[in-house]
Amino acid sequence: NNIDDVGFLSNLIDTIISQYNIDTEKVYSMGMSNGGFMSYRLACELSDKIAAIASVTGSMCENQITSCSPNKAVPVMQIHGTADPTVSYGGSDFSGFASIDDVVSYWVNFNNCDSEPILDIVPDNNILDLCTAEHYVYDNGSNGSSVELYKIINGGHTWPGAAIPLAGNNTNQDFNASQFIWEFFNKYNI
Repeated sequence: NNIDDVGFLSNLIDTIISQYNIDTEKVYSMGMSNGGFMSYRLACELSDKIAAIASVTGSMCENQITSCSPNKAVPVMQIHGTADPTVSYGGSDFSGFASIDDVVSYWVNFNNCDSEPILDIVPDNNILDLCTAEHYVYDNGSNGSSVELYKIINGGHTWPGAAIPLAGNNTNQDFNASQFIWEFFNKYNI
């Protein structure tokens, strides 16, 4: 309630930089669920220290979209299941969560990316996972930024590629989210 999470994480970044040989141009934020929400918050409020973010099953609140004001374009990757029972892909009036399409739209517009994405269907290598994946890439944003969406059709509140799926949630096994997030981050610096 009165905790300054962004201030804490900003100080944590500064402390780590002062004690270790860190490339300050390549600091990223990635998280799942609440961690994904926090990554978006850092993109909005700490863009001077964060080179890019990724959110798996997280989103933004409607009021956050209207108040978000980064200092620069922030490359964003969103990975989200259309059957997520915890953070609904379509958003929620009850919780105030924005739809994933609205979140992606906000960042595409803010970063001045191409409005029409490049669509790539991820090969359905594992039919037993009961879900498929579509990859949308919005390129040519300010300062070379992009916005990417992995839309997991019939996917749940899970981490794609996780060895242990969550009960009642389809976990996509057609790609490894950790690997794809690192490949995304590796393209960007402040």
